[in-house]
Amino acid sequence: MIIAVVGSGGREYALARYLGGEHQSNQIYVLPGNPGTDLFAENIQVDVNDLDSTAAAIRNINPDLIVVGPENPLAEGITDRLSYDGFKVFGPIAQGARIESDKLWAKQIMMETDIPTSKWLPVDKLENLSPVIESFELPVVIKASGLAGGKGVFIVKDKESAEKIGKSLLEEKKLGSAGKQIVVEECLVGSEASFFFITDGRNYQWLCPAQDYKRALDNDQGPNTGGMGAVAPVKTELIYEVEQRIVLPLLDYLRYKKIEYRGVIYIGTMIVDGHPKVLEFNCRFGDPETQVILPLVAEGLTTSLLSAAAGKLEPSLKFKTIPDSDEIMKSLGVVIASEGYPHKAETGFEITGVDELKKSDLIVHYAGVKKQQDHIINGGGRVFTVTGIGNNFKSIRENLYTNINRIKFKGAWYRKDIGKEFSSS
Repeated sequence: MIIAVVGSGGREYALARYLGGEHQSNQIYVLPGNPGTDLFAENIQVDVNDLDSTAAAIRNINPDLIVVGPENPLAEGITDRLSYDGFKVFGPIAQGARIESDKLWAKQIMMETDIPTSKWLPVDKLENLSPVIESFELPVVIKASGLAGGKGVFIVKDKESAEKIGKSLLEEKKLGSAGKQIVVEECLVGSEASFFFITDGRNYQWLCPAQDYKRALDNDQGPNTGGMGAVAPVKTELIYEVEQRIVLPLLDYLRYKKIEYRGVIYIGTMIVDGHPKVLEFNCRFGDPETQVILPLVAEGLTTSLLSAAAGKLEPSLKFKTIPDSDEIMKSLGVVIASEGYPHKAETGFEITGVDELKKSDLIVHYAGVKKQQDHIINGGGRVFTVTGIGNNFKSIRENLYTNINRIKFKGAWYRKDIGKEFSSS
């Protein structure tokens, strides 16, 4: 089977690696990929935000399955184009991708379908922000309604900060069109969990829920990032409630609106008093969550994605379990980042130690890496996700944090507390 994976980050590395490793006959192309995917797949250099060149390259490959990683091509309609040409695409059409690309619309869906979420109000003019802020208890959350690459969420503790952020988004256009409308939300307090469902628009199958770590620094301090690490599985006892209260109403709504959704639904939640409330919907796999979820899949990934893309999901996923038990194994991943991330990353430095780290029963997912002559360099903010799997989080953490510093480049850093609260399990 020929499979094309669209994207170049750690998420796409994981998708390509595990789809390719599931069946030896699977031939994997990655557009554009990175030096890591080049080790086991064929990279095709394209700009994934240029839909014309991406679609043309995919037509030349003529794949049996296309898996789109990033949200931007989905929101711009890459699935619409390729589906029209007869390809099977795992990833929603542009209208479906609006659950992520238009947070105001997503909130309206939640309101209309009684999906549990935080209190919220929309704002499209700066002069309207102050009375809205006054109607909430501080702190509040301000979100850019459009796609902002993980940089559009702000937790603000006072009215002055809210006005400053509102001005930067609505008037100064700090995030461009993504911030032309903003959503002000109640700041929920609890524990976060991310739930993932493969769907053909009617039927669905769950993947292991995960918890990611958004803040840059230990103890959840510092600015928000795209994610500095993740653990899985978590909160599996809530999957049924998420299905009944969130997934089914959402799919019913999309079908009512005649929106065909074939792909993954990623639901970011806050667990409040033991029950999930939706923070956001996403139309694609998470990063770095994918790098801890897919290593736990024993079989059925290719069949599930292909059948969902064809509109007739065959739930075929099986998960790796602890020996002599039905309990799913544990997975923990830590992101190694470049100095300056999540602001301006300092890049271009030679990387060493990757092969040494791989000897430690750890999985190295390549992300912001580039090839330079006969060596690799850091080429982005998040450079690797290093993942370990095992029977308990304590032993995984010990092995991972003992060995992760074998990867070296100037300015490399990572959080040292990923999964700390799970060390007893």
